[in-house]
Amino acid sequence: MKTSTALAIAAMLGKMAGEWTCKVKYQSDPSQPWQESQSTATITSLMDGRYIQENDSGQMGGMPFSGMGLYGFDNVSGKYVSNWIDNMGTGMMASVGTADASGKVITWIGTMNDPVTGKPTFVFSCFNQDQKLDEVDWKNLQSRLRQNTVAEKLTNQWLDHLFTLEKVARL
Repeated sequence: MKTSTALAIAAMLGKMAGEWTCKVKYQSDPSQPWQESQSTATITSLMDGRYIQENDSGQMGGMPFSGMGLYGFDNVSGKYVSNWIDNMGTGMMASVGTADASGKVITWIGTMNDPVTGKPTFVFSCFNQDQKLDEVDWKNLQSRLRQNTVAEKLTNQWLDHLFTLEKVARL
């Protein structure tokens, strides 16, 4: 990968550095209503801008919450990479992401062990969007997904393989 491309990607990640106030919506049980909490995040640049570190703190379910994420771009794979840990469990979520054509939206697919079932779980998310994360713009989402058709097909094949390997049913 050209150095200029790697530097441009690092610059994009670096734009997220700073202090953030977050509104978090989560649902621990699908049969229960969504819950909402406030948190703060501090994002700092690491290793000459190659990575960013996110430190979150707040409340979740009436309990103190703290979490930490590391994000970067792997020049070898050509994908974004991240790891997440928090004080709500002992597992680590690893994610791989791809950017859309604009470079403004990163679509992540992560894996972690479900704390209730113990089975591998796949997590999908997008960030750095020009929209609120709790208000999905379906028309633009569909457009972004079409832009990454080849990546989506490869990802689906990989997920099919993982689901078969781990004997996890697709929903």
